[in-house]
Amino acid sequence: MSIKIESFLLILFLLISSCIKAQVKIEEVNHQDRPHYKISTPSATYLFDRAGGGFSSIIDKEGLDWISFQKDSTVATYPKSGGGWYRGLPNAVFGNDDGGCGHPGHEKAVSEKTGNNIITTKSKSGLWEWTWTFYKDYVVWNVTKTDPNYFYWLLYEGTIAGSWNKLENKYWGTDKILNAPVKDFYKNESPSELMNWVFFGDKTVNRTLYIAQKNTDDIYDMAGFLGDKKEGMNVSSNGMIVAGLGRDKRGKPAMNQPNTFKIGFVEYKVLNPKQYDKLKKIVEKQNY
Repeated sequence: MSIKIESFLLILFLLISSCIKAQVKIEEVNHQDRPHYKISTPSATYLFDRAGGGFSSIIDKEGLDWISFQKDSTVATYPKSGGGWYRGLPNAVFGNDDGGCGHPGHEKAVSEKTGNNIITTKSKSGLWEWTWTFYKDYVVWNVTKTDPNYFYWLLYEGTIAGSWNKLENKYWGTDKILNAPVKDFYKNESPSELMNWVFFGDKTVNRTLYIAQKNTDDIYDMAGFLGDKKEGMNVSSNGMIVAGLGRDKRGKPAMNQPNTFKIGFVEYKVLNPKQYDKLKKIVEKQNY
């Protein structure tokens, strides 16, 4: 009997592995003159900067890039670099010797494909390690090793639905708020709240991006819109959303324990309570 069960489990495992392999394809490419992994799934195409340890692009089924990182040979300046160089996800480590690990355009990480649908990243210092596991409609970021003397965050810095223009069409919310305010990050107007998950969309696009954390905490999180001009978001021709899980009220990274995060798309807008409840069921499902 046990032999039959073991055989059945083996067959089931092989079928699942074969299904994952068919739905997720990871290949080596060159993007913006940097070594990348291109991860193709039914819901999105991800461009992952191997030496940065994070995403430079997340492109949806319509070809809209929700990050739009742009390599810049000049010195990064604030807020101008909100138009390209600052963009990325998760942009995890900031402000110490490992700063830039998890951020496209940097050289602080080593990333390797370690499974049909898995990429493993380690910092060159050896103090940080995480994996990305790709599924047909979402990706899981599993932070497995952290610097005991420092902190990290998950920052989504990019272009909602592939563009900055017409901010009146952009929306976002959290596990507590359906319609959060669109505030100016540069002018320190960004709300700081306790968020277990957050979502972003554009009223003209039938798609919503969500980011969730598995283990809840009492660390403050925030989101705001950073234009590329000091005069603010409303007069800027370019810019990005700055949304941080684990970014405290002082603007510092505040997470220091391993955790698991889920990032994915749903193929509808989230503008009313019915759509919100539908999203909530998907986001809070424990399929990490």
